[in-house]
Amino acid sequence: IQPGEQPQQQQQQQTFISTDIVVERSPPIREPRQTPLISIADAFVHYCRKRVTPFLYDLAYEERIRMRTVGSRLVDRLRQSFNDPATSDLEFIIDGRSIFVHQWFLQLSSTYLDRMLSGEWMKTMLTTDNHNDDNGKIRKKIQLRTYSYEVFYAYLRYLYTDILEFPETTTTTSEQTLIELLDLANCYLDLELKQKCINMMRHNLCVANCCEYYQIAIRYQLIDFEKEIIIYSYNNIFEICRSNGFKSMSGDLCKTLLVAISEMA
Repeated sequence: IQPGEQPQQQQQQQTFISTDIVVERSPPIREPRQTPLISIADAFVHYCRKRVTPFLYDLAYEERIRMRTVGSRLVDRLRQSFNDPATSDLEFIIDGRSIFVHQWFLQLSSTYLDRMLSGEWMKTMLTTDNHNDDNGKIRKKIQLRTYSYEVFYAYLRYLYTDILEFPETTTTTSEQTLIELLDLANCYLDLELKQKCINMMRHNLCVANCCEYYQIAIRYQLIDFEKEIIIYSYNNIFEICRSNGFKSMSGDLCKTLLVAISEMA
């Protein structure tokens, strides 16, 4: 509509037919002809000698929709089963608190956990009390001391739900928890989780944590993230040099960061 013009009533969609689409016992329609129909499918129904569809029909479509619905329900039930004492067969005890999970699922979800929960390694980690189940089921108990409760809870919940969140009872700062989770992802060889942690650190990057993140990037050989930190430091060089993180870094790392920044000038 051009400026000053009044909007016109929208015209109804029209369908034209031609080529070899013919009416029963009628000659072929060689020229486009206007019809009262509004779709190609209607034209095929009314004018073709044989009742055919103008499009390919996917016989497996309804089955895929059904399987997608079933799969969605299974995923929801699996997410609800996380930390459920009634259905779990494995209990992790960390800092005196328990996380209830399913051994078969962990072994399917993580190659590292599959190795950890099988063989002699599993036997050395089991506690002596493995039969405290109100339903009479045998539940294995494992005492962990390598990571905090908040970090391991977030990791197991991530396996079940594909959502990376920390429990509301987190006592440490989110920065420290995120760094510890990155260490877990690196140790457990979970590349997807590792990338999620890096993305969260990118989002949280600021003057206060820049130098700490730089040390982490060096430690875990995160080359791309290290370059981004150097660029950020170059753009905020005066604030970075006055920050507590910069003052607490070792002399060698300070020199390495300053050299990298100077090469950008």
